[in-house]
Amino acid sequence: LLTAFYSIAAIGISIVNDFKSMDGDSKLGLDSIPVMYGADTAKYLTCGLIDAIQLCIAAWLVYIGQMSYALGLLGLMVPQLIAQKVLLL
Repeated sequence: LLTAFYSIAAIGISIVNDFKSMDGDSKLGLDSIPVMYGADTAKYLTCGLIDAIQLCIAAWLVYIGQMSYALGLLGLMVPQLIAQKVLLL
């Protein structure tokens, strides 16, 4: 289950790398997420996907009785959310 969650989150991380090659992808006709939906939509999709998966993992940790790990994950998300707000959104 945990592997599946992080595999989905990896899609969001992969989209981040697509921003660097938007011009080349567009010229070559490659349908990357930023090319298909635009940079603004892609950045919200990326942040939302990564954050949602981390929240699901935190909820799963609470469900299995690992409250301290869930709180640790949520604590690590705070600077991530701040960085997303300041740098991306």
